[in-house]
Amino acid sequence: MLYLDEVRLLAIDHPAGIEVHPDEGMTHHPKPFGLLAVAEPRTPRVTDASGQDATERARTIDRSFVEGFGFERVRGYAEEHALVLDLTGLPASHRALLLTGWTDYAFSSDNVAASQMELVMVPPRLDVETAPDIWQTVIEDVGIPVGRPQTLVVDLGATALPTGRVRLVTNMRIYWDRIAVGR
Repeated sequence: MLYLDEVRLLAIDHPAGIEVHPDEGMTHHPKPFGLLAVAEPRTPRVTDASGQDATERARTIDRSFVEGFGFERVRGYAEEHALVLDLTGLPASHRALLLTGWTDYAFSSDNVAASQMELVMVPPRLDVETAPDIWQTVIEDVGIPVGRPQTLVVDLGATALPTGRVRLVTNMRIYWDRIAVGR
């Protein structure tokens, strides 16, 4: 069954070349409604969880997902893994990270089994590399895509990027289809 509290249709008039995305994605603390406009999206260099270059798989929404992570025995859970994004070479104005993908959810019975195995689900967090192989968490919960596909927009704002590299770390089975950075 599906229960709806409210349904609205919004029409957004915007110039060609501008992508408009709702500021959504399931987070521990729900986000207020907002729209984000992003221009000139470019694909950074992407390294998957197994250390392989996944830049081409991350370039377009084409159901060719960035993967490389191992599974736990419980649906929805994976071994902790990270995707590394190298933002060097992108214009300094490009501070909006676009993450399009879908989540292979754990259901309630899966979460019971996981708790019995002492597994704890860790939503994606964003770390910044402050020095070679030294990482600092800057966003604890970037959210998870709840649609198929859904685009999350992560505002890097004034976040310092000393080495130009960031990473997404989680133990969830999230399949990223497109990763881009825009203005």
